[in-house]
Amino acid sequence: MKKHTDSVEKEFRFQKMEWLVLRAGWCLMAAFLIFGLLGFFGSGTVSRKTAENNAAVIEYERYLRNLLLSEIKIYSKKPLPDSSVYISSDYLNKVRIDKVVPEPASSELQNDRLKLKFNSNEGDPIVLYVVPTGLGSQDLEIEIRGEKQKLHQYIHF
Repeated sequence: MKKHTDSVEKEFRFQKMEWLVLRAGWCLMAAFLIFGLLGFFGSGTVSRKTAENNAAVIEYERYLRNLLLSEIKIYSKKPLPDSSVYISSDYLNKVRIDKVVPEPASSELQNDRLKLKFNSNEGDPIVLYVVPTGLGSQDLEIEIRGEKQKLHQYIHF
């Protein structure tokens, strides 16, 4: 009879350990789901950020997904007939600009940064559609009318 009770006790200890592992797995899955809903893995309330300076308001996603399209919206505070936006070239090493709306009148590399020149800015936002091509932390420096704004983004799988 002693042999039978020993095996039951061993099975019960194993079952208690199994329950503990299952509970930890459920908690991990719930945390992963909550982080996803909040926007830690892409679009969401935690990921959406707004940066502001004297020249413009910039809306962007803080967390980007690799090879997934994202938007950077630039709202000019003072519309001018001729405006330029400068983007740091090191940002372009990890991100490809897919499309710019409205289309710039000209674009050129100038002093280690990309210059996008717009002929008319009547209060409509400038939207940059970007596709991340690298992983990790990335800083974006945007200059509008001499005002520099530094944005921090993180690109993950």
